[in-house]
Amino acid sequence: MDTQDKGAPENTVRLGNIGGGIADELFDAEFSKVLRNVRDPNTNPTKARKITLTITLTPNKDRNGGHMSVDVSSKLAPVQPSDPVMIYLGKSKTDGRLVAVQHDLSQIGLFESTASPNVVAIDGGKAKEGEQ
Repeated sequence: MDTQDKGAPENTVRLGNIGGGIADELFDAEFSKVLRNVRDPNTNPTKARKITLTITLTPNKDRNGGHMSVDVSSKLAPVQPSDPVMIYLGKSKTDGRLVAVQHDLSQIGLFESTASPNVVAIDGGKAKEGEQ
């Protein structure tokens, strides 16, 4: 649909030609951010996203001209918190400090691939008997 006034000058300000097309460029960049946010598996897939295009006109004192600026912003879906991860406390064999690991140190013998040779299990805040 052509809404251009047939009698208007060819260089009449239109959304697509403000600042040499800056509104289109800014929208495209913001739209890409929104699309990445939609595809992000850490966000709510059904939460609405919003793009805001703001055109600010500041007239001069004589009201015969002025300045125009364009700004584009978006409201994205926030990153959702992760599911809780179980951690187990252990004690470093090298310096005795407490550490947290993601496998149960009391089951190291059952699962060789999860072994941490420099960490021992603790029981009630103390290293298990026979361990450093």
